[in-house]
Amino acid sequence: MRLTYILILYVVCLFQGKIASQEISKDDSQVIRYSSYREVKGNKLTVTDTLVVQINNRDGDSAAEVDIVYSKGEKPSIDFAWIEDMQGNVIRKLKNSEIKNRNYISDATLYQDEFIRSFQLKHNQYPYRLVFSYKTVMSKFFQIAAIDYSHRGKPIHEGTLVVEIPSSRDIKFQQRNIERPKIQQSGDNTVYRWNFAYSPRPYQVDAPYTDEKAPFLQVLPIDFQYGVPGSTRNWQTFGNWIFRLNAGKDKLPPSETEKIDKLTAGLNDKREICRELFHYLQDYNRYINVSINVGGLQTYPAEYVCTNRYGDCKALTNYMKAILKHAGIESFYTLINMNEEVKDIDPAFASQAFNHVILTVPLDNDTLYLECTSKSLPFGYVHTSIQNRKALLIDERGSRLIEIPALSYIETACSRRDEIQLGQGGVDHVNTSMTQRGDKFESALYLLLSDKKDDLEKYIIRNTSSDILGFEECVPGKFERGNKHFSIRAAYRIPASSKTYGSNLVITPFSRKITSYQTPENREQEVRLDYPEYYADTAVYIIKGKEIAKIPADIERTTPFGTYSQKYEKSGDKFYIYKTIHIFAGRYDLSQYEEFYKFIQSIRNNENKKIYLELL
Repeated sequence: MRLTYILILYVVCLFQGKIASQEISKDDSQVIRYSSYREVKGNKLTVTDTLVVQINNRDGDSAAEVDIVYSKGEKPSIDFAWIEDMQGNVIRKLKNSEIKNRNYISDATLYQDEFIRSFQLKHNQYPYRLVFSYKTVMSKFFQIAAIDYSHRGKPIHEGTLVVEIPSSRDIKFQQRNIERPKIQQSGDNTVYRWNFAYSPRPYQVDAPYTDEKAPFLQVLPIDFQYGVPGSTRNWQTFGNWIFRLNAGKDKLPPSETEKIDKLTAGLNDKREICRELFHYLQDYNRYINVSINVGGLQTYPAEYVCTNRYGDCKALTNYMKAILKHAGIESFYTLINMNEEVKDIDPAFASQAFNHVILTVPLDNDTLYLECTSKSLPFGYVHTSIQNRKALLIDERGSRLIEIPALSYIETACSRRDEIQLGQGGVDHVNTSMTQRGDKFESALYLLLSDKKDDLEKYIIRNTSSDILGFEECVPGKFERGNKHFSIRAAYRIPASSKTYGSNLVITPFSRKITSYQTPENREQEVRLDYPEYYADTAVYIIKGKEIAKIPADIERTTPFGTYSQKYEKSGDKFYIYKTIHIFAGRYDLSQYEEFYKFIQSIRNNENKKIYLELL
């Protein structure tokens, strides 16, 4: 994996995105030394970073491919770069002609307001070290430094951050797992020095995003100048800065207001007006990705979206806010951290802790949270990547943290009905119908846009049995706009799922795939489940020509972590299994982990257990 250095939001993070530690062996490459010097002088922030990276084998060579991401107007200078052997002998120095510049286009991104300076220096004898330093001067900033090594894959043996700032300027900082800074005076300046190190922990299933042993540090100015004067004194002042940064960008051209008037003519209910305009947004505009960071917090005007019919999350949300305003409905631009994992926001420490924007629309008896970037998510749907977390509602005088509602088990409930006709000749015939909600619904939405039968069949295979011999039918259910579930049905053949031993019939039933966790002795972190899982399944086995004499006893298990049940019935030549699995959302610390593990293992064991019937 290329080493990506980000000079935007988390300016000292060494890897972009979340990297599970099992994906990159710490033996492939590692950071020997990382030092960062941040000097605030006037309204400028000068960042000088120096790194020594050791490449231990061929698999670590990608760490010698360096991408330095920066915002427009803040092009970094590469002061020096070379590779050396383990005795410190320089093997080769970087030439200016080897430094490349390009736009930063990330996966699935049409446009992004960032750029990359890149180079690579490699050697064919291992181990070797890459040594380099680069400098960037930022003419506007509201963050001095930020370190977050949660879930990072590379160790850092020796890290240093130095911040030098005029003593007359107030700063604040928040830290975890880092020594308190050494503070000293240097003339009219105050110098802060932090030292840290990091060793990646083994990958842990459903561990919280914030690794309690990972270094974390934010250093912010209390007052700053960025577009307009701003303050991180509290969430209200920070939100007021966002409000003023984007003020006046809600104007619509006459051609657009005429369309809005026609669409809403005859509608009196505010919710129905919101629905109509949200569908208009989805139908006639598309999303492009421009990340929220130091250079991307200011939105494009609503007129821009009217003209181009596309925008990023900020532009589309601002546009939706503008058309609702024209229709007489108040709404609020809302910053949020969109991620499958919920990242905690500290109510006492205002900062730029967000990567996405949604729209909050208070109604008389309800509040809508509109995801303006999706062309397929239902109106008012709170999806798994924004649910159950704090967000910053932007208001001119009353910006504040709000709580986005958590998904209930009803909203994540998935169900499946399988009718299995036990056949002759080693083949069973199966009819399956399933309904997906929650994250399973969201991940299946791509099927609505696909006209490939193969996509549907692969989906059934992934969610039922990998042993399917062939399909007789595979079709999606009728999907109406606004549905918060996705249905599909299929008919197919599988190898025989039962065997007869005298008067006993042994069935290998369909099972749900349940997450496998580390054994208690190998668990080092708490478990965090941000939303519940709920499954309600029915299986009907048709045993032609036979009558069932005896069925197993029901299974029922209730714990603080969830519930599990399997109930059995017989009727003539049919055997019924009614199954429910409910895994609660929650946080479970290490003192609870053994019992949690036992509960999950009991589900997995029952899901994989054969069922014994006695036949007449």
